[in-house]
Parts: sequence; structure tokens; C-alpha cells
Amino acid sequence: MADRLPALQARLLFRAGQLELLKTTLASMPIHAMAALDLPVKTIEAANKICRVFLWKGHREVHCGHCMVAWDQVCTPKEYGGLGIPNLRLLNTALRERWPWLMRIEHDRPWSEFNLQVSLDSLSIYKAATKCNLGNGEVALFWTDWWLEEGRIQDLMPKLFAVVKRRAWKRTVRQAVVDGWWQDVSPNMGPQELSEFLQLVDRTRHIQLLDIEDKLVWDWENNGCYSARSTYRVFFAGRVEANGASRIWRSRAPATYKFFTWLAARERCWMTDRLVHRHIPHLTACPFCDQAPETINRILLGCVFARQVWFSILDHWDKLAWLPTADANLVEWWTSINPQPKLRKETWTVIALVAWLLWKHINDMMFNGRIPSTSELLRRIGLEGQD
Repeated sequence: MADRLPALQARLLFRAGQLELLKTTLASMPIHAMAALDLPVKTIEAANKICRVFLWKGHREVHCGHCMVAWDQVCTPKEYGGLGIPNLRLLNTALRERWPWLMRIEHDRPWSEFNLQVSLDSLSIYKAATKCNLGNGEVALFWTDWWLEEGRIQDLMPKLFAVVKRRAWKRTVRQAVVDGWWQDVSPNMGPQELSEFLQLVDRTRHIQLLDIEDKLVWDWENNGCYSARSTYRVFFAGRVEANGASRIWRSRAPATYKFFTWLAARERCWMTDRLVHRHIPHLTACPFCDQAPETINRILLGCVFARQVWFSILDHWDKLAWLPTADANLVEWWTSINPQPKLRKETWTVIALVAWLLWKHINDMMFNGRIPSTSELLRRIGLEGQD
């Protein structure tokens, strides 16, 4: 992976271009190895470092000060506040789920008779994801598969399962029904084991096997088949969608604008508030108005200069009710705007465009000596909007 960095020429690209190359090239290089092996932690850390270096700096070395957002946050899906870069550790686990799945459904593969080693974490995820629709009982495992409506016997009756002979774990439902599953249980049962034994007798009394084959189902996919994508997404289940994420990424703005607004929404742009924290020389006030401390929200929304720009645009739309206040927060203000459904993407695109050009304007002032001009900025917004 590291040897590919010079060929990709990251320094010639905007960060949005680096992000696209990272997702399509660098992050995809270890996929075959991750599908076959549980990669060591050090290997994954080394791969993550290469990806991190490529995104934030574009060459082999990077320091903590160059990374604008924590890597774990970057490697989350876009709707949860990240950039959609795969988390290699979680992706490794998701890809490894392929093997226990294939071992159960494709017995004609050359390696199907091999005892492939799968980690306990992968087996736990596999069990959580699979169910078995009972037919003739020749595939479903009596003790360890989810073929009962309530769940797996080993989970429903853990005390009883603890006294089941280990060699019986691979017994199918048909074998258990025909030969008698009670023979798998050790006679040394206490009161709890006996209680669960009687419960299982009651639940299995009316089992009826059919003339169709059992069907193993991957419960996280609509078609019932394993996919690494559905498995990977489960690792983020339960997270709350980040405010403003859908508005940033569903706009029609160029990728560079989206990347910048993502940073701005997280307040991770290099402004006075961040420079103070690192004891770096800085301006004491907003360079546009010289009235308040410089923050990204101030530059893009609250400053007098920025509000003049927004006033001109919103007045043209007859939407002055959307005008940001002096203390507005970008995410809160953006999510408070609710245009008509057919105009949403266009509205989100214009907001990203204006934010990006305001940012470029202040950088021209600071580094190129340009004089602030609302008319010039509005002209550039109009030209960019036409493109």
C-alpha cells in the first residue's frame, strides 16, 4: 500500500480527490487478504496509518496535528458523521463471515471438508445473523441453529446445553428427532437442567418435518443471502444520524464543496478558536468585520459581511425568513431550513457553494491581500452557480 502513494500523486489533488482515491484504491487493496485471514492488529494499524497519511497529507509521514478529525470518526458511514471510508478492522470481521456461511450452504466446494478456523467474534456474528427455515431437518443443527421460532436451544436453555455431549452439537434436527435428542444429554442433571429438559420436551413434541430442504437464511439481507455490506452496516446499528449529514452529501455540489462543508459542520477548519488551543499566533477578531472572535460559524454565517451575502441571495429567493442570525450555528441553521421537496437538492447545493466561496474569499484576503467585496463574491457565486 505504501509503495502506491507516490504513483497516486496525492499532492496534486484536492482532499475530495484524495478521499475518492482512498476509497477506490488504497482501502480496497487489503480486501482479498482480509477475506482469507484475520489480520493482526499491527497490520491493520499500519494500513490505517497509510490511509490516514494519504487523506490528510498525501505522503508517507503525518503527525497528529495534521489530522483534522479522529480516524475512528472518519471511518464511519456518511449518515453517521463520517466520510464513508471503511473501518478495516470491522471490514475484516465482516468479510470473514463468508466462510462459516459457505461451509453450511455449499458442500461441493473443494475446501468444504477442511476445518477452517474462524474467530469466536466471527462465529458470534454469524449466529446472530442466521436463521434456518425448517424443512426436512437434514441441514438445521438441532442444538446450535435457530430453527425454533423463539431462538437457538443453546441460548434458550443454556443450563441444559451445558450438559449436552460436545460430539452431539453437529446433530441435525432429523437425526435428533429420529434417534432421540435426549440421548445427547448427560444424566447428571440438577433441578435447573431438568426444568429446561422438560421445557424442551414440550417444545419439540409436535415437530413435523416436510419434504422440502431446510433453508439457511441471512437475516440481515432481504434476499436471505450473506453479504459483507449488510454485515458491516450492522456494526453501526443503533447510532443516531448526524445532523445535517444528509443535506451535505445529497446535494449536487462538487465533492470539494461537500468535503469542506463536512469539516465546517464539525467545526474542524483551521480558525482562531483552534489556533488558540494549540498556542499558534493568530488574529484576535474576524478579518471580515473585526468585531468578534473568528470561528467557522462566524465566518460563514454570523459576520456582517457573510450576512450581507446571505441577505442578497435569500432576498433574490424571497426567503429572508431563512437569514442566519449573528450567533447562528451552521448545522442548526442548515437543518432549520425546509424548502419544497423538489427544491431541496438545489438549496443544499447553493448553501455548500456559498460556504465554500466565503471560505476561499477569506483565504484570499489573508494570503493574497485581496480586499473584501460582497459584489465580487456575489459575482463569483453567480458564475459558479451557472456551472
